[in-house]
Amino acid sequence: MLNIDRSQDVAASPAQAKMHIDSKKYFMKVEGHRGAGFLEPENSIKAFKKAVELGLDSVEFDVWLTKDDIPVVVHGLAGGIIEFQNDIKEVIGDIDSKDLLLSKYTLLNGETIPTLEEVLDTCKDKVCLNLEIKEVKELVIEKVLDLLEARNMFEQITFSAFHHYLRETLTREITRRGINIPVTFGFLMRALIPKMPNYEVECQPGDSLNLDIRYLEENREDCLAHIAQAKQRQMHVSFWFPMEYHHEETFWDDLHSIGVTTIITNKPIELIEYFVQKELGV
Repeated sequence: MLNIDRSQDVAASPAQAKMHIDSKKYFMKVEGHRGAGFLEPENSIKAFKKAVELGLDSVEFDVWLTKDDIPVVVHGLAGGIIEFQNDIKEVIGDIDSKDLLLSKYTLLNGETIPTLEEVLDTCKDKVCLNLEIKEVKELVIEKVLDLLEARNMFEQITFSAFHHYLRETLTREITRRGINIPVTFGFLMRALIPKMPNYEVECQPGDSLNLDIRYLEENREDCLAHIAQAKQRQMHVSFWFPMEYHHEETFWDDLHSIGVTTIITNKPIELIEYFVQKELGV
């Protein structure tokens, strides 16, 4: 049962209502896509602070390595191409981290690229983190674990990636370091022809399938079959919405009935209000 302060006006704003709800007891967890979805510039410090302010369960964001192998948080295009102002496009792996504050590397949304270190320090002990590893070099796992280990943040994080081989890399490195806290991994799937993991070989209890909502739209029967397999393996199930999906609320009832664990949302306030109304029977 949610811990709702019913003395508060149920017509209050969703953000105000949220302050009186134990989010850990939601039907599904609320995860901010690229920080706080549409509310703030994606993958920005502003976005992570907004997620903390709203009390979201977790935030999802993207991690690459710079030329000098510093983990940074930015989405980018295929191959790590980043679009900057003044029609500048560069591969993040060709840029030294010390240069990211230069005005030429201002993103299209007016923000600069934060380091992972900055994001971790902003979120430590405040919100759980889903680190989507965009970087293809396996070195990224070591670099990220160095930062997490220095801050004792393993209980706050999960990893995810379209590069499923990074699950094995993560497991190997966790074992080598003698880290005894389980570190989970989300197997991200492309929309229409997803490459599913080998459940018996690659997956561990507590890991998750992180599915594109378009897969459920276009191939529902196959999608539901894979969800059932994942649950049999004691895995969680998350769905994420592309940024162009401005109608994601039309899917929430369906995802609830399916028994999804987490919604990676671009509309966190609206999703919070959805849960409030569902609990109150509004």
